Amino acid sequence: MCQFIEDIMFGRIIMRIHPKQNIHAKIYIFREEVYHPHGYGSVITGSSNLTEAGLENNFEFNVELRYDDNIKFATETFEKL
Repeated sequence: MCQFIEDIMFGRIIMRIHPKQNIHAKIYIFREEVYHPHGYGSVITGSSNLTEAGLENNFEFNVELRYDDNIKFATETFEKL
């Protein structure tokens, strides 16, 4: 937990919420700082929370996307929040 808080404090993790919609799904974007077409990153979308319940106790369903178009779309959507 301390590493997670430290990563937020130093800007390695950025979180946003939608200001008007109650959205249950989460989007986790993992990407390189500089674009390159060989393993640029991935997007995980689904219902898991970063809590004990979400990671260990509940049955959660998530999907990982690795295509550049999906990463670009998720990043652009995130930046608009």
